[in-house]
Order: sequence, then C-alpha cells, then structure tokens
Amino acid sequence: MKCFTFLAAISSIRCQAIADPTTRRDVSSNLVSQALATSVGSNSNVSVGVSTVTVTSLISSSPMRTATLTETVTSSSEPIPTVSPLVLDPKRAEYARSNLSTFIGWSFVAFLPVLTDSTGHPIEPSELSLLCNCLSSNEILLDEGLDLYAIREPICSIAEVGGASESFVAAQIRDSASNLYLTYLLNAGNDSSTTFLQAACSALSYSYLESIDLSGSLVLDTICGKAGMTAVHDNITFDGNFEAIQVTASNLLAWIFMSTWMNTSVASVSCNSVSGDEPETGWAIDSIESTQLLLPWILADTWCQYTNSMPSDKDIVDTTKTFPTTLFENQLKNSVTNATEEWYWEYLVKNVNEGSLDVMGINGTVILVAVKNFIDRT
Repeated sequence: MKCFTFLAAISSIRCQAIADPTTRRDVSSNLVSQALATSVGSNSNVSVGVSTVTVTSLISSSPMRTATLTETVTSSSEPIPTVSPLVLDPKRAEYARSNLSTFIGWSFVAFLPVLTDSTGHPIEPSELSLLCNCLSSNEILLDEGLDLYAIREPICSIAEVGGASESFVAAQIRDSASNLYLTYLLNAGNDSSTTFLQAACSALSYSYLESIDLSGSLVLDTICGKAGMTAVHDNITFDGNFEAIQVTASNLLAWIFMSTWMNTSVASVSCNSVSGDEPETGWAIDSIESTQLLLPWILADTWCQYTNSMPSDKDIVDTTKTFPTTLFENQLKNSVTNATEEWYWEYLVKNVNEGSLDVMGINGTVILVAVKNFIDRT
C-alpha cells in the first residue's frame, strides 16, 4: 500500500473538513520556507508558564504562539539577575494544553509521509491540506483536553511549503517536548516556595536532559534564569532509562491518532505503515525512528490490535489522558543524576503542588507518589 493511499484514507477519519481554507490560520509561506531553508531546529515563541523563551520562529505570524517576554534568558557564562518570588502562572493550563498539542502536531508530521510516498513520488500538497482541514473539528481530541489549532499548525505549515526534512521535524518535536516539560516543572511548586526553581536549577543535569531528547540549554537556561542562578552545562554519562520515555511518548501519539479513526480500515492502514518488511508496508518506520523519541514498534503494537474492532471513544479518551502524567514522571526521574537525586526528591515531596499539576492535566497525586517511590529506590 502506498503512502498516498493512507492520505487518501483520510476520508475515513472522523472529521469535518472545511471548504474555505481561509478559516484556518494564514501561514506565511515565506517565513516557513526561510526557516526550512536554514534548517533551524528551534520552535517558535512559546509560552511555557512563568516565563517565556525566545527561540527562532518557524511560524512567527501565529498570534497564539507570540508571547510578551518578562525577562531575557542570558547565557550561562553571564550573571543572571535575581527575580521575584515564584508565582504560578494563571494561564498555565492554557500553556500546557497548547504545548502538548504542538508536540502532538509535530509527532503527527513525523508519522505522516510528508516528503514522498513509498514509490518516491512527491505527496500532493492537497492531501496534507486535507488532513489540515480535517482536524479542524474532532470532539474526541477536545475531550482529551487538546487544542485543535495547535495540533493542526505544524501539519498546515508543512502542507503550505510542501514538506520538511526528517531532521527538521525531529528538532521541532524535541523543542516542543522541552517546552511542555518546562510548563509542567515551572508550575509544579507551591506558591510560597521561593527556592523551588533554585532547587530545580541545582538538581537537573544538562547531559541527562539532552540524553532524553530534551533541550538541555532551553530547559536549564530558562529555569536557572528564573531562579537568578547560572546554568551549568555538565558533561556526565547518562545511566537512566530513556526507553521508558520513548514508550510513553509513542503510546501517547498512538492513542491520540486513534482519536481520528472512524473505522477499522484506517486502523489497518495505520498498522501497515509501522509494521512489516514488505515493499508496500512499513513506509513510516524510518521517519518515526529519525525522531529519536518515537518508537514505531510501540505504534504497531497498539494500532494492529484494532484492525478488526474499534475501541470505544471513552476508552480512547480515558487511556490517552494517562500518558502525559506518565511522560512527565519518567522525564523528571531521568533528568536528575545519582549525585543530586536523593535530596531533590526529598525536597519535591515537601514542595510539589498537586493542585497546580492537576490544573495542567497532570495527575498531581500520581506524581507525588512517584517521587516518594524515587526516594525508596535511591
């Protein structure tokens, strides 16, 4: 089965396509083309909660993704001014939803055959545009707490310019995952805990963050900048469990994409795209593996279970909602070295704000219990 056959199967995806393309965000082709031509690996201006980070814009015309900077994050070699006590961002739930959805949008792009079909022929831009329009309406994705606009933005942008390299897409996934992690961590502490970000700055490892496919510079420079500290970019050999993060991120993508299925024919096409070694199967495997974070065999394990019968909408929603919590738990566990983990876990037990995590779609109780278990294992 050819890749374009999958895109043609979009007609079986539950959606309400819009006839007028002007009803979605107007993407600036020149800006996107310039970003793609220079192979920029950064995301656009993304609000991450307490602070925002200035990074190169892929789609700088997007009103939802443009933020007002509250301070400048300087390099780790320069003094960083002391900032005011921690105050939880009142828009943290909105930022978390937007950043999670952006991460999913770029993950969709990695799964979709955005360059060529299985015979090497270019994908028609109209087919990607169909998916862009198709995702303008989906009640299940909304029930999962996602932002359809943010999911569609990467897909619509790639449709606009006709494709992107695998390395470019992988960089977008990495940066959007980093922004999501920042949103959670920046808003995970008690309001009165003025040392919360200082503890995170001291405990998190640049090398470990890089090893779990997060941007160590983006995460540490932001947190340490807010804490009034200098970020340390260490060089330590990672001995954590990156696969646990890959499995969770892949399950998250698998179940969210299932939210778009209308029938088992789409399940079969999805299954074939990530499984098998025949010429007409497995066309998305290389693209997914290039992301580092996503595992095609996890997608196959999930999608191939449902080629004969569909899960209920409730099962899809309930299952999907568990993965952001597990993802943050595993990222947190694997971003701290053995030298700092014991005192940091003990600190978090006393200072994690369960209610704030709940507001962002993370189960605060599960995170707190997990941190207590981290202590028992040290």
